[in-house]
Amino acid sequence: METNLDLKKIWGKQYIPTTDVKEVFKKIEIYKSSKRKKAVMLNVLLFFTILFILFIWIYFKPLFISTKIGIVLTLFAMMLVIFFNSKMKNTFSKINENQSNVDYLNNLKSIKKQENYLQNKIMSVYFILLSLGIVLYIYEYLSMMKPAVQSVFYLALILWIGFNWFVLRPRIIKKNQREINDLIEQLERIENQLIEE
Repeated sequence: METNLDLKKIWGKQYIPTTDVKEVFKKIEIYKSSKRKKAVMLNVLLFFTILFILFIWIYFKPLFISTKIGIVLTLFAMMLVIFFNSKMKNTFSKINENQSNVDYLNNLKSIKKQENYLQNKIMSVYFILLSLGIVLYIYEYLSMMKPAVQSVFYLALILWIGFNWFVLRPRIIKKNQREINDLIEQLERIENQLIEE
């Protein structure tokens, strides 16, 4: 019995199935479609939220300047997300299967950069403006309540903002990065297999 085995040689002879190109492109199409649908749904949701906030402003006629500033900050935050989300939706339509693998890969990497910018910078600005807007908005209405009730509302608001900032936001960012990184990795693997052949 031979005891001196060359593991590298044995490993090198092993059959490694090539990545199914059609399967990867199918995953990318599903990813694109999903992202476009989410972008449209988010924009529609934010648009109706903006209309609702404007209705509240007109109907309830706030007296404090802080309330009006809070409303403006909230509206600006939502319009900012709509703008950048629409840009992302347009970027997805630039990718098509007729492109070369290199162009396809470069477009995916470009989408990854834009998503990182949207999720890290724009969403951070959004959360800050939205949180500040809500705090300024509710100040007028809470000022009419007893201090004990005010403290409960402010504590609940701080917990809600903290939960969104420290729990939900990082999870969403990780999930989105993992999805696109997986697709890019699969495409790079295909490209490397084509180069080696």
